[in-house]
Amino acid sequence: SLTLVLSLVVHAETFGTAHPVRVLAAAADASWAVLCEARADTDGDGKLAVTPGFNGLYGDEMVPVLVLGSGPGMLIEDFVAADPTGRYLVLLRKGALVLLDTTTRTEVVLKDAYARPTSDPSGAHVSVTFDAAGQRLSFVSLSKGKVGVTVRELATGTDTALDPGPGTLVSAALTPSGS
Repeated sequence: SLTLVLSLVVHAETFGTAHPVRVLAAAADASWAVLCEARADTDGDGKLAVTPGFNGLYGDEMVPVLVLGSGPGMLIEDFVAADPTGRYLVLLRKGALVLLDTTTRTEVVLKDAYARPTSDPSGAHVSVTFDAAGQRLSFVSLSKGKVGVTVRELATGTDTALDPGPGTLVSAALTPSGS
């Protein structure tokens, strides 16, 4: 069987732990990485292992982990998106969408953000997008039973609520220019 990588070493720093790992996303400068790691014997076979199969990976459950800098990282529920510069991440934590500034290490819960994944098998979330310059973020919002779109100016933290009008909102995305 194929042996999976046991740890990821970048610039002599260790990302994650010495367990089976799959890299979901990483900053170009290696300042952060989102990994899926098998950290416990969840299948009860007495060993910690993950093996590839025809329809994916088999063995112990792999859990998402965010590593900032180096070390074992912190458990998260899901990785949603990263801006093109790699500075900002959107994560699912405690059932809420959280915007993390990886430079200042500050995080903000995105108010009224619709945080459930789509039915897409990729696990993609409903319409969380960044513009090409990493200056704006848009997300689908749900407030008082009304679906809308919120655009956040990342530099100021200012949110603008947009009403999509009548009908059913299927998706919303920023153009590369941020409109």
